[in-house]
Amino acid sequence: AALGLLSPFVERNEPCVMRQLLADWPPVHLWDDSHLRAACGDVQIPVRKADGPGQFGDPTRPGVYSSESSLMEVSDFLDALGAAEAAGDHGALYAAQLRLRNASPRLFAETQPAPAVLRALGPLWRNSPSAYIGSGSRTTLHFDCLENLLCVVRGSKRVTLWHPGYSGLLYPGGGGSGLFSQV
Repeated sequence: AALGLLSPFVERNEPCVMRQLLADWPPVHLWDDSHLRAACGDVQIPVRKADGPGQFGDPTRPGVYSSESSLMEVSDFLDALGAAEAAGDHGALYAAQLRLRNASPRLFAETQPAPAVLRALGPLWRNSPSAYIGSGSRTTLHFDCLENLLCVVRGSKRVTLWHPGYSGLLYPGGGGSGLFSQV
């Protein structure tokens, strides 16, 4: 049934919000901090850092973390996020596009089988699924090249979706890339 609900949006290249679409997907129920520590706590992951307090990356592109990353163990990363959250700070660390197949085979296995609704998006990207982990993370206005499905496992995320027909009005070309906005 969910596949039938999503397909018309994909066919029209129209963004949509479908709450609880993946409510029965195992990661939604399993992936809390203690589970992540047990599954991959000693795994090194690439982590991006903000440039300074209250500043998210490149000051010419507000909301963006540094494109450079350093390796950090998942447990240490979760400790740092927890400390920032407890202090009421926005996270200065962000783990972006963690390719679970390579980063944590155990977490990848917990995503399988892939939810049937993904068939509406066409062939799966070979690196899917990817995980993004942060606390108070922000990203600048951007365009994703591939169809994707966002599933928030813990916390919340505010997303503003724009119809692709408005692309020219969103000032593409930020950071020298047509994928990011200049504003």
